[in-house]
Order: sequence, then structure tokens, then C-alpha cells
Amino acid sequence: MMDKADIDGVRRRNIPWASSRAVVLVIAVLLAAKLLVALATGLVGDEAYYTLWSLYPLQAGYFDHPPGVVWFIRAGQALLGETPLASRLAAILATVICALAVWRTAWVLFADRTIAALGTLWFSFSLGVAVGLLIITPDAPSLMFWTLAIWAAAELHASRNAWWWLAFGLFAGLGLQSKYTVFFLGAGIVAWLLVYPQARRWFRAWQLYAGGVLALAVFWPVMGWNIEHDFASLGFQFGRSPDAAMSFARAMRHFPEFLASQAGLLWPGLFVFVVAGIVLFLRRREYRANPALGLLVLTAAPALLYFFWHALNKRVEGNWPLPLYGQLSLIGAWVAVTWFPAGARMRAFWLWLRRWQAPLSLLLIGVLFIQVSLAPIPVPAGLSTDDMAGWEEIADGMETLAEEAGTATVFADGYDLIGQLQAYARFGGHDLAVLPVAGLFRFTFMDLPDPDSIEGPVLLAVRASLDAEPPSSRELFGRSARYLSGLVRSGPGGRPVERIDFYQLDGR
Repeated sequence: MMDKADIDGVRRRNIPWASSRAVVLVIAVLLAAKLLVALATGLVGDEAYYTLWSLYPLQAGYFDHPPGVVWFIRAGQALLGETPLASRLAAILATVICALAVWRTAWVLFADRTIAALGTLWFSFSLGVAVGLLIITPDAPSLMFWTLAIWAAAELHASRNAWWWLAFGLFAGLGLQSKYTVFFLGAGIVAWLLVYPQARRWFRAWQLYAGGVLALAVFWPVMGWNIEHDFASLGFQFGRSPDAAMSFARAMRHFPEFLASQAGLLWPGLFVFVVAGIVLFLRRREYRANPALGLLVLTAAPALLYFFWHALNKRVEGNWPLPLYGQLSLIGAWVAVTWFPAGARMRAFWLWLRRWQAPLSLLLIGVLFIQVSLAPIPVPAGLSTDDMAGWEEIADGMETLAEEAGTATVFADGYDLIGQLQAYARFGGHDLAVLPVAGLFRFTFMDLPDPDSIEGPVLLAVRASLDAEPPSSRELFGRSARYLSGLVRSGPGGRPVERIDFYQLDGR
């Protein structure tokens, strides 16, 4: 077993990139790389769908999620206009905000620059964050505001200044305006208040309750939208909770899948450190008695427990725990710096993993970014990255077909296809309206025409595989639309990936 002198001697040894200057430099390089990738690639289907939201008047809520993602997209559009980069810009810039928040959280809780540096690097280079703060989805604002809320809680604990409760409430409310996952943060902070005697004093501070009221006030427009729409969004999201009886077979399928997804999105090295940190916290009284460490563990606990329970019966999507990655990275960095295994071989592996986790993660992120941008390595068809090219040409071809048909209206099925066609039509300056033919519950933000009032001509767009023979006609609103043309879309690297078939519904 290592004594205190031995531990102090290896705390900062062999970590040359754990200085503040190195962290700033590497985060700047990561930011520049993300901007280049965003310029070189197109939107994936979900990004296009959220961009579609931004092309209509802002709503207090949407079927799939609260409106936080639209704020991010609108912010980018205010700077760059309606472009793919504008849709992603705020998510990319959130990389810096989150890195600063993670660094500061580590410093005020542990007063250790090595923990702060490693936690910031490991967080920023995790696969989930590197991608989650590049593409634009609700995960980007949710991650940012959750991370800022944890920072505010850390400042509260360190400074004992009750006014930080208002900052915590504001960030928690903004997080709820992004994803409902942030409900778990409220449960976590209450758990921290109850467990630690030092924290219970805050129950006597009016700012604690004012912060809660502020969070609910910021969230209230989303609740109002749900009330007006029969709780469609809340029902959709919470309807994902397990409702069937637990089964051993489902648990053995979904629970290992959940753990594997988190090992991949955190990267295996950080996953090992996070698990070790949580296990040590649970096993050792001196660690459980530390309210600073407890703040990180307990505010993450309700969400983690829910995901564990959910994974016993249903799939947990890999991105769901993403808002927790800031504090999980700090838990991993804390244990990597302050604790070491007793055995010589395990200690050597521990130190090796601590030294190389950041550069190996950066290398893997670099390979990923090159692959999605340039596609130098052939990959199987059907990946989501296939969506990241070719839509400009499809939008141009769609405009030509619409002009020949004498219409400015195109119907399509599938929220992702509707989003891609409408977004790239707008990016290309084409005055076309792309509207849904089904799943209308998702599109309450649109002023949709009554199908019986459609005179025609209009177009219908349908996705098809490259080798599929298109039917000569398709039904649209109870009438027959004749086949017009098929446009082949090429994905990254110029490889054909699918065909978009267009049909024409003539006038009555």
C-alpha cells in the first residue's frame, strides 16, 4: 500500500498536458477542429428536423422536446444566417463554456489543478461530448445548462453565499427548457441537502426556495404548452419508461448494452475511473463524508439510478446520460489523482491510463472527425453519417422538378426527410414549402392545409433504396400521384447512398 509521501510524489508526475496553458491550447484546437468538421459536413436527420423548427415562429414547446435547441439554432442564425454551420454554431461554442465550467467546478471543490485539468480534458474529449457539442440536438443546451448548474452549486458550497441558489435555479430552469432529463437534477440537489449536515443549513435560506421558484418560472411556458396540447410532449418522453413486467432476458440484453454504450461514449479509460470513483465513494466513510465529492455523486445519482432501472427492461439510448458527463469526468479525475491501487502492476496500469487517457482520446476524436469529413475509409451503408452529404444537390433537383410541375409545395413522409428537404431548400434560396403527409402530431408549429382543399399540382417525395424499382404511382390524399423522377443522393466521399423519388399530384 502506498503511503502519503508516495501518493504525493506521483500525483502530478508523467502528465505534461495537465497545465492550464496546455488545456487552453488543446481546447482551442478542438474548437477549431469542430468548426472545420461543421463546415465540411451536412446535417444529419435529427439536426435538419430541429433546424426545421427554427424556420417557423418560435413555440413554447414541441412534441419531441422543449424549445431550448431552437434557441441555440436561432442564435447561430442571427450571426451567420440560415446555413448548416449556423445550426451547429452555438453547440460548438458551448464546448468552451462547458470546459470553463468543469474547470472552475473542479477548482472550487478540490482546489487541485491536476484534477481540474484532467477532468476538463477528459470531459471535452469524451466521444459523447465531442459529438454532442458538434451536432445540434437538445443534448447540447441540456448538457451546457446542467454543467452550469453544477458549477453554481459548487460555488455555493465553496463560498457559502446563498445568492448562488438563484444561479442554480436559473440554469436548472433553462436546462428544463432543453430536455426533461434535468428534472433529475432537482432530485439530486435535494438528496445532497438532506445527506450532509453542512448543507442542511440551506433549508433556512430563502434563496433556496427562490431558486426553485425561478427554475419553475423559467420552465412554466413549456408546461403551459403541454397543458394546451394534452401533455403531448411530457407524455411522449415519460411514456418511454418501462411499463411491462421485468424479465431476466430483457435485463441481460439491455443492461450490458447500456454499460457498453457508456464505456464507448466516455471512452473505456474514463469509464474505468468513473466506476472506481463511485465505488470508492460508496465503500469508504471518509469519502462519503466529503460534501464536495458528495455534491458530484448525489446530483448524478437520481438520473443514474433511473437509467439503471430503465435498462433492466428497455433500451437506454446512449446519449441520455450526456448531461452528467461533466461531473462524471470530475469524479474520474478525482479518483485518478487521489487514489492508487495497492498492487504494483495495477498501480502501473493506473498511472499509464491516467497519463494516456487524454492524448488517446484526442487521437480517436481526430480519426473520427477526419472520417466523417473526408470518408477516407469505406464504411458499411446505413450509418447516420450517410446523411451528412448530398442534400444540396437534392434540393436543387427538387426545385427544378417543382418549377417544371408549376408548384412550390412538396409533401414528404418522415420527419427527418421533411427536415432535410426544407432546410436545404432554404439554405439554397429555394422558395419551396415541404409539408408532412403523416405524423402530423409532430408538426403543430406549422400551419398545415386541409387535404381536401389541395387542388394541385403538388409533389410527393419518398425515400427509396438504390436498387428498388419505383412504382408508377403512389396514393396521396386519396388520389393517385404519378411517378416523376428519382434523384440519387451521394453521401460522404461521393458514394451513392439512396434515391429520393418524386411523384406529381395533378390538379383536380
